Amino acid sequence: MFALTQYPHLKPDRNGWLLIEDICFKDIVEKFGTPVYVYSCKRIRENCITLRKIFDRKFKNRIFYSYKTNMNSKICKIIHENGIGAEVISDIELKQALNHVNPDMIVFDGPHKPLNIIREAVKYGVNLINADSLDELKLINRVAEEQGVIQKVGLTLNPDPDSKIGVFLDGEGLSVLEKYVEKLNHIKLAALHCHLKTQNFDLNTYTETITRMSEISNLIKAKTGCEIDVFDLGGGLPEAAVIGKKINNLADKIKEKLEKLALNCEIYFEPGRFIIGDAGVLLTKIVNIKKICNRLWIIVDAGSNIISPLSKANHRFTVANRLLDDYSKEYSIGGPLPASFDILNRNYCLPDKIAIGDYIGIINAGAYCEVFSIRFGDKTPLNILIDKSELTMI
Repeated sequence: MFALTQYPHLKPDRNGWLLIEDICFKDIVEKFGTPVYVYSCKRIRENCITLRKIFDRKFKNRIFYSYKTNMNSKICKIIHENGIGAEVISDIELKQALNHVNPDMIVFDGPHKPLNIIREAVKYGVNLINADSLDELKLINRVAEEQGVIQKVGLTLNPDPDSKIGVFLDGEGLSVLEKYVEKLNHIKLAALHCHLKTQNFDLNTYTETITRMSEISNLIKAKTGCEIDVFDLGGGLPEAAVIGKKINNLADKIKEKLEKLALNCEIYFEPGRFIIGDAGVLLTKIVNIKKICNRLWIIVDAGSNIISPLSKANHRFTVANRLLDDYSKEYSIGGPLPASFDILNRNYCLPDKIAIGDYIGIINAGAYCEVFSIRFGDKTPLNILIDKSELTMI
């Protein structure tokens, strides 16, 4: 039997068929075909509310949804309706965010910010622009001076010497920063930003990052006089269903660290996967079953162009019409593309009595799958939202 206890929006009916918010998968695929992405509005809201409630009880914070995770406009609108802002990295993301939220609810990140996009961000007065280099501070200041405003900025910190991301603030870097701050009168350096790895299960890295940020902010204050009052911890949180109650532990750890270091700063988060990862299900049909040497293959109509391995989601596969069966037989799962790389999983336990025409439900396909998908040999899949028993194409 396939356990769905971590996914309150999913359950089997009495026949062992997958229900998504009480709608049977069969009704969805009969109406829209396969492959099809199905999103649970209820689950998106639950994940947003969970984050806000847990963090709001512990410390000053603001949450900005990472648009690059899944920027479907309807999904973003639901997230913003629950009091969460937007973290953007591109022109198209910035424009969409401005259609949904007040500019004060937008953080602008990324290692490359073209001049025209910086102009738009400063023009509308976004909450924060995190500079990826010291020279980028000059560019932001120039734009702010042209527009006669003062723009709040942060510095993205380099996570390790092998990474291309951010600023390495050694003694030389601090000296350069000091000279810049003296001359750049149209920016306010108020934040430090980090980019933790995706699917970050080591909760200690968040508190270690706060310690590092505290040390660097003290050095910046001593050198420049700038008060850093925002620690932007970025994204990296795993899916809500995976991290579970450990999110409470994370909030406690951060609170303890802030108190230990006597910090009164505001904590920013930029989650994506936690909010949308387990709210999206990809339904795909088994179109062939075959044995090659000693390996059993099932072939489905969703390829790796649609459910990309770049999502790093550790996808969970269920047979949507056989949830109550014993999941004990090992299969390899491949897509329909004429390419050797089109493999969704090489070793996965599914029911013994599996057949052509059965349906696979990939139940954590909400994050990074749709944004990485490409039309390679087939059309792009439909996106369907379930909200209060209504199906809407989005």
